[in-house]
Amino acid sequence: DDELRRTLAAAFEMVGEVVESGPSALVRANLAAIAGASLELAHATSAEVDVRAHGFHALTSLCEAKSKLLQRDDALVQRLVQLGAAAVGELDEDEDEDVDADVPAAAAGGEEEDERESVRSLGCALLDTLGCALPAKAYLHHVDAVLHALAARPDEASWRSACTVLAMVVEGCAERLAERK
Repeated sequence: DDELRRTLAAAFEMVGEVVESGPSALVRANLAAIAGASLELAHATSAEVDVRAHGFHALTSLCEAKSKLLQRDDALVQRLVQLGAAAVGELDEDEDEDVDADVPAAAAGGEEEDERESVRSLGCALLDTLGCALPAKAYLHHVDAVLHALAARPDEASWRSACTVLAMVVEGCAERLAERK
C-alpha cells in the first residue's frame, strides 16, 4: 500500500510538472487524459484524503497554469465546479453534522487539526483557483446551477455547502479584480 502511494504521488507530481511547465500543445493533446485521471482520483470517496489530494492538486495546477486552454472546455469547467461543490460539502471522518464547518477543531473543544488537508479545504482551493484563473463568463453559469441545486435541498449541510461555494467563488473573483488595478 505504501509502495502504491509513493508511485501515485510520483506519477501525479510528474503530471503537475507537465501541466505547469510543459508546452501547451502537449497539455492540449492530453487534456482529456490528465483531467479524467485527476477528476477520477479526486472523486474517489473511498480513498484516503492524502491520496485524493493528488487529483485535486493536479486540477488546481491545470486551472492556474492553463486557464486559457481550460476556458475552451466548458464541460470540464462544469465538472470542476461540481467537484469543488461536492468536496466542500463532505464531512471529515472525525466530524459530525452538528459541528460548524467554520469553527476550527481547537475552538470547538476538540484536538488541534492535524497537518493533512481536508477534502473541504481541497475543494475550497479548487473553487478559489477557478475564480482567480478564469473570467466570470467561463464558469459562473455552472456555479449558478450548482447553487440552485444545493439551495433546493432542505438539509442544512447543502445550505452550508452553497454558502461556502459562493464565498470561495466571490473571493476568487475579488482577487482577480484586485490584480487588475
